[in-house]
Amino acid sequence: MAKLLPGERISYHEAGHAVAAFVLRMRFTHLSIIPDEDSIGHTMTSKLRDFQPDVARSRAGRDRYERYAMVSLAGLAAERLKTGRVRYRINHPDVIQSYELCSNTCGSDEETGACINWLWERTKNLMKSGRQWAAVEALAKELRVRRYIGEREARRIIKEAFSDWNKQARGKRGGADKSDQPAPVI
Repeated sequence: MAKLLPGERISYHEAGHAVAAFVLRMRFTHLSIIPDEDSIGHTMTSKLRDFQPDVARSRAGRDRYERYAMVSLAGLAAERLKTGRVRYRINHPDVIQSYELCSNTCGSDEETGACINWLWERTKNLMKSGRQWAAVEALAKELRVRRYIGEREARRIIKEAFSDWNKQARGKRGGADKSDQPAPVI
């Protein structure tokens, strides 16, 4: 892998969080690579209300906690896709947050561990999808320039990247003969 530019790793990390939040239909207020007392960058998503055991065990509650956990893991997944490696540590704040979210819906430590591993795989697959990755790259590039992007502008950048990717994908399919096209998914 090529050497990363200053701020590039963290911009991909934060862009990963924002794109995952967008795709998973979660609100966020902004993303930033301006260091503060707690971090060298952050993406502010909407806060979960206090833990409610009856809600967490419901299907809708479990889905919500899992989406939050995936958004937490998406920064690390984007880093991995960009660099080929990731600083995935059990004590990384994103991993801790994901573990806590999963433990709210799981019945044992073993189930929580399996849940985290499953969500890590789902998150990696979400991030490496062509259009999601195009959005991560576009947002990370803009974040390195601006250092702070509000939700409205981030959503515009993501939508534009999706549109550009869709046009390119249609163009590639349009020029190929039928044998080169992927089989329909049923």
